[in-house]
Amino acid sequence: MILTLNAANTIYCFMKISGYIYKPSGLPYCKTAITILRVFICMSILASTLFGHTLYTITKYESLEAIEKYMKRYLLVLTVVPLTLGLSSGLTNYISYSQTQHTCVHLIYPGEIDTLLIFLVIIPTAICCILSAYWFIKAGGELNAKGLRGSKADSIALLIYPGIVIFCWIPILTYNVLKGFGYIQPSETVDVVLSNIYQFQGLLDAVTYGIAPRVKECCARRYSRINEKDVGSNHSLVILSSPNLTDSESQRDHYFQI
Repeated sequence: MILTLNAANTIYCFMKISGYIYKPSGLPYCKTAITILRVFICMSILASTLFGHTLYTITKYESLEAIEKYMKRYLLVLTVVPLTLGLSSGLTNYISYSQTQHTCVHLIYPGEIDTLLIFLVIIPTAICCILSAYWFIKAGGELNAKGLRGSKADSIALLIYPGIVIFCWIPILTYNVLKGFGYIQPSETVDVVLSNIYQFQGLLDAVTYGIAPRVKECCARRYSRINEKDVGSNHSLVILSSPNLTDSESQRDHYFQI
């Protein structure tokens, strides 16, 4: 999950940077680029959301094996949803080529509702943010219910993650909603600033993933009980077969609006 998240972010950032180096040549380039960008940013957001579900599942069942039955579903979601949204962005009029600015633009008309922005960007992103925060809060509830409250720092970390989602995504979502419904005019400066804020989530996530020791403790307790049973069973077999042994002998920037 983490590898998928990092790979998607790397490719997305590479495409964003390439827009500053190579000027778009026309509409086919813009449609190809926005398709790739949307596929990988959606994959990144989904991977982060599914990580929250993975964490909740592990803490609930106290076993890493509990997520095995979800792996195919994760793979299906991480493939179908990004491809659908990415291709929809490229095959519709979501992106255009400006002959005057010689760049790719997403056109917003004053006073008109931007349906494509709402359905291809705002709604999917909002759903992922809500689910991500929900599953992380549920994971914290499971840890507390099992008596693994840990230190105050651990509890704060569980509360910080939903806060990071709100801090990184609410500004860009609010801005996009206002643009999508025609309440404000787009600003290139605001686009760049807010885009950089949500991309800052990766660094903040790395800090909050310090809650991992709580999860490992939860799983380790489960495995230790299983191993103790196995060791006790094997110990009994050794003693029965070898009676001579004693007990002591056997232990969107200015190019693209995402």
